[in-house]
Amino acid sequence: MKKTYKLLFSAALIIILLFVLATVLAVIFFPAEKVRELVQNKASEALDMPVSVGSIGLSFIGMPAIKASDIIIGPPEGQEKPLVTVASVKATINILKLLKKEVEIISVEFVSPDIHFVIPKIDTTLAEPAEDTVKPPGPPSLPLPVTLHTLEIRDGHMEIENRNNNTRILLDNISQKLSLDISSDLKKLNSSGVLAVDDISFSHGEARDAINGLKFRLEHELTGDITTGDFSISRCELSVNDLPVTMTGGVGGWTKFNFQLKTGNLNAEKFLQAIPLSLLPDKEKISTQGNFALTVEGTADTEPVKPIIAYNGSIDIDDMSLTYRGFPGSMDNISSHISFSEKDINIKDLSLNTGKSNFNLSGTVTSYPETPEMSLNVNGRIDMDDVTESLPVFEDKKVEGVVEINLSVKGSPPDVKSIKADGVLSFREFVFELPEILRNPAKLNGSLTISPGALSM
Repeated sequence: MKKTYKLLFSAALIIILLFVLATVLAVIFFPAEKVRELVQNKASEALDMPVSVGSIGLSFIGMPAIKASDIIIGPPEGQEKPLVTVASVKATINILKLLKKEVEIISVEFVSPDIHFVIPKIDTTLAEPAEDTVKPPGPPSLPLPVTLHTLEIRDGHMEIENRNNNTRILLDNISQKLSLDISSDLKKLNSSGVLAVDDISFSHGEARDAINGLKFRLEHELTGDITTGDFSISRCELSVNDLPVTMTGGVGGWTKFNFQLKTGNLNAEKFLQAIPLSLLPDKEKISTQGNFALTVEGTADTEPVKPIIAYNGSIDIDDMSLTYRGFPGSMDNISSHISFSEKDINIKDLSLNTGKSNFNLSGTVTSYPETPEMSLNVNGRIDMDDVTESLPVFEDKKVEGVVEINLSVKGSPPDVKSIKADGVLSFREFVFELPEILRNPAKLNGSLTISPGALSM
């Protein structure tokens, strides 16, 4: 897994540096064909896969520039398609800086890069391979420090195919502007820039575009050490379908990640509009108001065959309302604090009103990904007028009155027999119809006490 991250990161870096080398060689009048062969050979050797370059052209109008077209990297072993294809790359450098033993790249422009990355199927029945005690050689140092003022990507495309769960992620219309400073020993890297993807889709199995209509924009400031794979993200402003998210975090040894994510107060109406129709087909029938906030922090270790992920966070809901067209009632005054981790959920006072009825839910759900166990407390007041207005089954039935609920429920949802209830249902002026042979309507006042072993009235 560590090799994968290094491979993806190194591919772009090596191409940039080799184009700089090609420009320097061109200055001393190497033939373009020799330069092209040198780039292909060195890049193939560095990436351990085939690299071909269709053509290389030189220009000395203004700043010296080199342009290469029809670049193909790969395919790597076990993959049918090339890892990367690029329609053209243009790099411009400041030759005068070379006299000061510095490399200043004014700009690098990638046009229509296409990345196809395959995560191969892992045989989970095999034991995890032993830790390699032989320390791999570190990356080579650069002959000179490198400054990259602008790296620009236009009209990019990326496809990630995971053969373990048969999923596919497509990213279209990728654009990026990036600035970069790298020391000659690769121990100091500073980066800032903007990345935007206008169309993201997910699919599973044979289904195509099962989820689509997503877009995101990312602004970042990052420092790090390429030789160790340690990076720190000091600023990361992310927006998903125009919803803002602030992130910070870091990477250790290429494979250990930590992150902190905060949304601040999000407007519920804007959030609803940002949800793709592929995820919520009835979105146009729903209206909502209010605010909520999400906070998450966590870690991930991708070194093992099965990555280790840990996180915790919270959702705070403040006075939200929700209405569904065709449903007579609305849910109002929705408020709650919900905390969660990769294993457990803790609900604190989830409350809402609908008409003259109100509910309050609190409790925990533990081990929810594998063997969920719930311990919930429910209390509230159900006015039967709200029920008869909302459910067609009661349209021709006379049902009136109030039911007050005070219950605790425990057990495992997959095992219905394990679920136990304990508490009281209180009936206030509860009126309902009985069969015609009996006296109608019936009226009930009283309490039904529920315990794991009995019912009493």
